[in-house]
Amino acid sequence: MIKGSIKVGNSTIQIEGSTPVELVKNAGFWGECPTKCGGCSSEDIGFFARIPKGNLYVGMKCRGCGYEMNFGQNKEGGGLFIKDGGKWNAPYGGGSSGGGGSSAMDDEDDDDIPFS
Repeated sequence: MIKGSIKVGNSTIQIEGSTPVELVKNAGFWGECPTKCGGCSSEDIGFFARIPKGNLYVGMKCRGCGYEMNFGQNKEGGGLFIKDGGKWNAPYGGGSSGGGGSSAMDDEDDDDIPFS
């Protein structure tokens, strides 16, 4: 087994493969991961995993603004892929509206928000 490591944002990921080609293939996904948040451009991003109601959600999250980018899992082989072309999503604000993301822009007190 060949082992290596790759830096993704502030995290170091240990990778391995049985051949040099497999090692590079496994490194390929991690090399495609962003190093900056798509919401605020912060480099303080990391990985997350949640299991609400038995469903596994994994991806990257900005520790500054809370934006997230999600991963999906391949049906064959179990590898990961970046979902939605690497789109970063605003943090979910909760509530009972039943869907979508939310942000500070959704607050009812938006009179001071400048529009151009």
